[in-house]
Amino acid sequence: MLRRHKIIALAAMCLLYFFSYFQRLALPGTLFDELQTDFAATATAITVLGAVFMYIYGAMQFFTGLLADRYGGARVLLTGGALLAVSSVVFPLMHSLPCLYAVRALTGLGASLIFISLVKELDGMFPARHFAMILCLCLFVGYAGGLAGTLPLARLAGRWGWRSAMFGAGLLSGLAWLLALAVLRGRRAPAPSARQATLWQRVKIILSNPDTWPVMGCGMVNFGVYFLWQAVLGKKMLTDAGGLTPDRAASVSFWMMLVCMLATSLSGFVSRLLQNRRRPVIFGCAGLTMLALAVMAAALWRGYSPRWLAACLLLLGLASSASPIICAVIKEVNPPESAGASVGLVNGACYMAIALLSHLAGLVLDAFGGVQRAGAVVVYPRAAYLTVMAGCLVLAAWSCRMAWKVRESHGACVYGRPPGV
Repeated sequence: MLRRHKIIALAAMCLLYFFSYFQRLALPGTLFDELQTDFAATATAITVLGAVFMYIYGAMQFFTGLLADRYGGARVLLTGGALLAVSSVVFPLMHSLPCLYAVRALTGLGASLIFISLVKELDGMFPARHFAMILCLCLFVGYAGGLAGTLPLARLAGRWGWRSAMFGAGLLSGLAWLLALAVLRGRRAPAPSARQATLWQRVKIILSNPDTWPVMGCGMVNFGVYFLWQAVLGKKMLTDAGGLTPDRAASVSFWMMLVCMLATSLSGFVSRLLQNRRRPVIFGCAGLTMLALAVMAAALWRGYSPRWLAACLLLLGLASSASPIICAVIKEVNPPESAGASVGLVNGACYMAIALLSHLAGLVLDAFGGVQRAGAVVVYPRAAYLTVMAGCLVLAAWSCRMAWKVRESHGACVYGRPPGV
């Protein structure tokens, strides 16, 4: 594959990933109040709207890895892009919660086929020593989609309505799919290997590998906690408990996503400067997550300025930067022929954790009495958010313990080697 064509193909895949990430961040966090008002729904009903996306997305990740290993990342990515584009256009046309859930599930299915397929194509297109850095660049583009799903979307929804804003985004994702189709349709599936393991053999190999579990545990907690406050509760907490206007709260989500973008794009370079060491980056991010949650809980409990809450959310954005390192390590501690399956497994576990945390957080909010109404917007008490933070803090402490057990790979495949070799 020529270098120029590689760059064009990479750009096309990243563009689809951009809209995939936009859908993850836009709903329900940015449009929480708009959806709750429009459908007269409870907090649980709105958080389930985000959770159904994450459950589908997470459950499909391992199978997406298997499909990408078998049929090639390009084919699977184009299939997912088509589902994503169609469902994104249809979603704002729905007028009942059951229909929203059904279309949102289809969006989750389409999005679930994109990232792992992108990782699989990267693994075959570029040398292993450059994998983490190139993945950081791809994540930067994807997270830019998340950035567009914060303050820019809130401004568009405020001016044109949430339905028009989401419909326009759906049309743009359709154009991105057409571009990817033009560039990638000639890509061939990989030739079957004589060493190719069956489905259950791959599952057994990856899950029986003791080096898999610390990486998976850190990824589930760090990314799950970050995403909960970025895409579900952060903006809502700042308006309910911090007293910020919806516009200012959306701007905090915007800067949180921007910090995440910049930090994630640099984490691969940081690892490279540390002689391709992975564990210091992962452990550092786990520690930052615990610190951010502890300070945020203290600030909320003591009634400090909402600037403290905003600063802690930005710190959570910085702490989420271990994502590409997590993907690199899980690939390096497992068989190289199962790169897609291993990355898919840890990515799926992360999004299942997000879905579960989102659902539980909605239940916690609804469990607290004395809910006030400001116009048509439901306001939840400070104690509800403190309860959610306390649970996240316990998980973050456990994540630090897991991070210390992550096997150092130094950017090379260590599967089958004794520890320390």
